[in-house]
Amino acid sequence: MQVIIIGAGMSGICMAIKLKKAKINFVILEKSSGLGGTWRDNNYPGCACDIPAHLYCYSFEMKHDWNQVYPSQPEILKYLEHCTRKYNIYPHIRFNQEVINAHFNAQNCLWYVETAENKTITANILISAWGGLNLPKLPNLASLETFKGVSFHSARWNHSFDLTDKTVAVVGTAASAVQFIPEVAKKVKQLFIFQRTPNWITNRDDSTYSAQMQWFFKKFPILMQLHRGLLYLRNDLISFPLFTTGSFISKYLRKQLEKRIHQEIDDSRVRDAVMPSYQPGCKRILINNDFYQSLNQKNVALITDKIESITSDSLVTELGKDYKVDAIIYATGFNSLSYKKIDIRGKNRETIAEIWGNEPEAYLGISVPNFPNFFSLLGPNTGLGHSSVILMVECQVNYIIGCLNKMLTEDWKSLEVKEEAMKRYYQDLWKTMEKRVWTKENCMSWYQNKDGRVFALWPGNTIQYWWATRKPIFDDYIST
Repeated sequence: MQVIIIGAGMSGICMAIKLKKAKINFVILEKSSGLGGTWRDNNYPGCACDIPAHLYCYSFEMKHDWNQVYPSQPEILKYLEHCTRKYNIYPHIRFNQEVINAHFNAQNCLWYVETAENKTITANILISAWGGLNLPKLPNLASLETFKGVSFHSARWNHSFDLTDKTVAVVGTAASAVQFIPEVAKKVKQLFIFQRTPNWITNRDDSTYSAQMQWFFKKFPILMQLHRGLLYLRNDLISFPLFTTGSFISKYLRKQLEKRIHQEIDDSRVRDAVMPSYQPGCKRILINNDFYQSLNQKNVALITDKIESITSDSLVTELGKDYKVDAIIYATGFNSLSYKKIDIRGKNRETIAEIWGNEPEAYLGISVPNFPNFFSLLGPNTGLGHSSVILMVECQVNYIIGCLNKMLTEDWKSLEVKEEAMKRYYQDLWKTMEKRVWTKENCMSWYQNKDGRVFALWPGNTIQYWWATRKPIFDDYIST
């Protein structure tokens, strides 16, 4: 059996490690020159994880010497490189190999995968691990190209450009922006922050792990596991109820977050501008200590007027106000429908993009009808708004290994989920989803498609997902 994994990020590396342990041949096709995925691409000032370090790592490769409670981008990337070296995954990675298309041949039950270099590779199994945060999204403005100054997306940070004493515009105030804006504000002469929708922001624990604590974790791994367990319980059992409409914890948190805004922001106009109108949890709750304070700086201005156009040297709002700048930094998120970029065709020659449209669906977020021998990591409805997605990835990886071992044992050439199994799965999923804040009228986010249907998030907690994926139910599959 030969397996192709698309992507050498956190999920692709995890899949590779488990395939190696199972003694299954594989290759990883990575479009970039290095591994790490989102943690390679996002290297802007202040970039860090909003999940605690001891939860944002593989359960089988815990790290005793994390520096901070919330790890920085360099530390996470270093961890991934360590795992790749330790488990000898590097020889299996083909860098600078961008997958353009892949199609399944129903006659010989093989996947034919073509790269941008016109190389074709065949495999029995195809696994997508390309993630949902790899294609930067820019504002939908026809005039973007007219700007003559320096402009870049936060996920493609221009480190060669010196921000010192420049007039800079930042478009967006979500997860990346609240991390780099305080750093940028320290350098620039003037910073214009263009906000579309405000976000709820809670305090971040910026404490570090002492050398003594790291020693205890190394000497007594049970303490490290207990610490991880407590972090898990806090996130999954305490934080998760935030997403239930009208929950007590949601109402309590909202009062606390509103109080923080009043305490930390001096200008009443700015306070009103950053106060969300929706329930906490509708969008991802951001974790940051410095963003609100940066709005108090004299060289920082928050603009809530919609951007109408961009000229050669300025941004113009709908009200006709012209903001002249030297540089524009786009913190406008990612194209969460990134599956449309690769032409993947199943047994009926239809592409995933054609079948899914703007409403992607996969059984357990892993398997797709009419796409035999194809598995997805962090597929539709398996993202989280409250805890570490690595928990989900490990569930999916173990599930896929279970499928592959069964195929080898039974000498099956193909394995494909049944249409009725996926329909039944989604009927149950939507019953749970209806109880969540993400589906309510005044809640709009990137979790949804243009029709308001939530395709990105798992509606339960991670225990429920572990239970659903603990072992494959092969009655839900067609095997040949």
